[in-house]
Amino acid sequence: MKLYDNRHAPNPRRVRILLADKGIEIPTVQVDLLKREQKSEEFRRRDLAWLDGELAGREFLGGGPFSVADVTALCTLDFATGLVGVEVDPALAELARWHEGVSPRPSARA
Repeated sequence: MKLYDNRHAPNPRRVRILLADKGIEIPTVQVDLLKREQKSEEFRRRDLAWLDGELAGREFLGGGPFSVADVTALCTLDFATGLVGVEVDPALAELARWHEGVSPRPSARA
């Protein structure tokens, strides 16, 4: 595991706090948010490939029932592809399968 970190951002700080509380050390990679490194094509490809790998052999992202992890991923993916114009690599078959499975849920229209 590796943490993509920025010392000033709240989300990675939450992770750092929980890791420190548990006495867990993991490698970190500093990301310059002011230079928008997190918005680069490299980061997008890496994130989507990771998501595709996590979904392999699972109906839902968390491995159990439909959860907030699936809701977050669905909202993010729909926003990225619908409004921002991110194109999802067709080779990410697990991601496509998952998206086709969760998108028709009545709650996904909320």
